[in-house]
Amino acid sequence: MRPARAQVGSLPMSMTVSAPASLPESGGDLTYTVQITNGFNDVGAPDFTNIYLVQMADTFYGDLTDGNNANITSTTCELATIAAGATYECTFSAIFTGNAGAERVHTLSATGRSALVSSVSANVTHTVQIAPRAPTLSVSVTAAADVPEPGQAVQYT
Repeated sequence: MRPARAQVGSLPMSMTVSAPASLPESGGDLTYTVQITNGFNDVGAPDFTNIYLVQMADTFYGDLTDGNNANITSTTCELATIAAGATYECTFSAIFTGNAGAERVHTLSATGRSALVSSVSANVTHTVQIAPRAPTLSVSVTAAADVPEPGQAVQYT
C-alpha cells in the first residue's frame, strides 16, 4: 500500500543565476552558473525534506539538462536531489550573437517535488546585452629589404 501524498506546506526553494550582463559586439559563448537552494533546514528528516528536481528549463534555451539540446553548447545541469539546507550548482553554455544593442531577456526555472509537497518551483530572470565594441584601425607598412641609393624610388607594400 502506497502512502497518499498531500501538500502539507511549501518547501522554500530559491534559484540564482550568474552570467555576464553584456558581451562585446557580435557576441559569443556565454556561460551561466545556476544555483538552486533547498531552504528547508530540517536535516533530521531527509526523506521528507529532500527536493528531487524534475525539470530545469530556460524560456529561450529550453531543457537545460538535455546534452543533445541544440540551443546550448554544453551543460552540467541534471535532475539532481537537493538535501535540506544544501545548494545544487551547475553550468551551461550557449551562443548569443547579434549587433550592438541586441538584448536577450529570459527566465530560468526549476521544478521539483518532495515527500511533503507535490511541486515546488523557483525561477529567475536574466538579461544579457550585446555592448558596442570600440572601432579599431591598424596600419602596417613594410619597405623592401634592399636600401636604395639616394634619389631612387622606394617601394612600400
